[in-house]
Amino acid sequence: MKKNYLKGEVLVDFRRFTDVRELLRYYVAEYRERTIYMYKEGEDRHDVCKSYIDFEADINAFGEALMRRAEIDTSFTEEPELKFNGKNPYNSHEGKPIGRRREALAVIGENSYPWVVAYASYLFGLGVAVPLDRDLEPREALGLAQRAEVSVLAYGANKSKIAMEIAANCPSLRCLVALEGEAGECLKFNNPDGSVREVQQLSYQDLIAEGEAIIEAGSTEFYSLEIRPHDLAAIFFTSGTTSSAKGVMLSNFNITTDIWAGQCVIDLQPVKRALSVLPLHHTFENIVVQMALWQRGVTICFNDRLRYLAKNMLEWEIDIIFMVPLILESIQKKLLTAVEKKGKTKLFKFLLKLSKFLRKIGIDKRDKLFKQIRAGISPHLKVFFLGGAALDPAVQEFFLDLGYDVWNAWGLTEAAPGIAAGNIETVPIGSVGRVKADDELWLEDLRETADGQEIGELIVRSDSVMLGYYRDPERTAEVLLADRTLRTGDLGYFEGKAVFLSGREKSMIVLGNGKNIFPEEIERQLDEEISELSAVMIWPETNHRGQVELAARLQIDPEYLAQESSLKGEALTAKLAEQIQKVNHLMPAYKAVKHFFWSEEPLLMTTTRKVKRQAETARVREALASRELDPLKAENGQISLEGVDDDK
Repeated sequence: MKKNYLKGEVLVDFRRFTDVRELLRYYVAEYRERTIYMYKEGEDRHDVCKSYIDFEADINAFGEALMRRAEIDTSFTEEPELKFNGKNPYNSHEGKPIGRRREALAVIGENSYPWVVAYASYLFGLGVAVPLDRDLEPREALGLAQRAEVSVLAYGANKSKIAMEIAANCPSLRCLVALEGEAGECLKFNNPDGSVREVQQLSYQDLIAEGEAIIEAGSTEFYSLEIRPHDLAAIFFTSGTTSSAKGVMLSNFNITTDIWAGQCVIDLQPVKRALSVLPLHHTFENIVVQMALWQRGVTICFNDRLRYLAKNMLEWEIDIIFMVPLILESIQKKLLTAVEKKGKTKLFKFLLKLSKFLRKIGIDKRDKLFKQIRAGISPHLKVFFLGGAALDPAVQEFFLDLGYDVWNAWGLTEAAPGIAAGNIETVPIGSVGRVKADDELWLEDLRETADGQEIGELIVRSDSVMLGYYRDPERTAEVLLADRTLRTGDLGYFEGKAVFLSGREKSMIVLGNGKNIFPEEIERQLDEEISELSAVMIWPETNHRGQVELAARLQIDPEYLAQESSLKGEALTAKLAEQIQKVNHLMPAYKAVKHFFWSEEPLLMTTTRKVKRQAETARVREALASRELDPLKAENGQISLEGVDDDK
């Protein structure tokens, strides 16, 4: 095996499909009455269970009715053939133009069963699916709807303002679907040319009822729609401003390839119920959680509001939960704080050491030693499945010590999204996993880190690599190479068959002496040391001598400030300075944090809890500049970000 090259292997064999509809239909026939979705409904918040048969029937009914009421044109066309520097950079099938259905249909809202039904009906033949970020402001959602030329928008209960903004200002839109609530009167808007544009207001429940009647009368029009696996099926817009957000184009074949290849390296212990927490517009939740679990017969439960998370996990007997590392790190901090408040920190540390010793000699007593602690999280929970970013090895080891199975996964939206996955049975702690089946992964542009580790940019070749960025040939050419190959922008290295991440190339800090350091490493150290933190970001500032100095923006947990009333202002600054110095002494001098600014205000983040580094850095600099302060000369301490423009 080449030193800097890995080829994914099949560890657990799974059936392979070419489109998502084919996958679901196969498992509807296998699982039939088994519950696929569970959620709460009504004022009394009673449980609703949907079987595999119910789910397919609802998709067919919704699709059949919407196709007629919205007069959707389901014919095929082609994406315009765009070039950059005289070449077509897109990942089209057999060199042909990218095919697609004529219409684009969007969905926005909190995670819900109707959201999934609407989205699935799009993928199953109605048109190009456009899942929109539920946290978008109305003008941002409008910009993306206009770019995608959306004709139908399905929206959740608290997204009516966004729906009205798009209805009034998106020329291509002609139909709104309320996923919750009643239908409304037809809206009318004046076009610039004097004509009138009408926008229907339909409801999910009405469409289901109408569709059931149409199907009962013998129609199979929606059910029989042709699906072309390599055509454009969905556009996932990445985080960014309306103009800078990249539209990742995925085909049905991209999606089903990722599901198959990922399943082939994930040997999960038997699980029955999963909790849906991450936003459905993100590919990790959308593909890895939802569609991949259809194949495993796992019941997917939609969380009934954030404040009921713990209650739902207990009531529904959740045994697997998918999340991003920042959420798991938050759970760890709260757990340790609770142990400390009860005065049992010494006992807890002793039990951890005892458990590790016993496991070394083949005795596993974690379920008994930590029964009370596990009950505080959820007594039924077995598996944490992490994606979206690399997990701190110390956090992974902590939850392994408590008896949980902890899975890491790494990928990008552009890879639909998985590239590697693993747990302690397949890779060492700290690794993001093994390359998924049949994929190839290698390193390019090798260089040494400040610590002497040889790393390179991770390049992947896979059938799950995107078609390209929606109508953006220049940025497509930057990341897509020939033959289904993608530049990930992540830097890392291999140990045996395990993949390790060092950090993002664009966030890497290059020092004056040529040494490369990654802010993620320092952020992890600070997060471990400073219990008051909710989040942290490191960025570089260049002094008058041309030397790089590291600065930190600290987000302090408001709950901590509420409990520790004596630690405010200068007192908290002094404590943070002491803790930062402790971390600095653990690292080489060139990694020392010399400047820091703290606030209760949240860092700017994506919906998958990744810090928007450029925007947050600009926000801090602007806040300091408004007081005529330089980051390198300002005193360490509290900073007010109120009123600072965060749309960078």
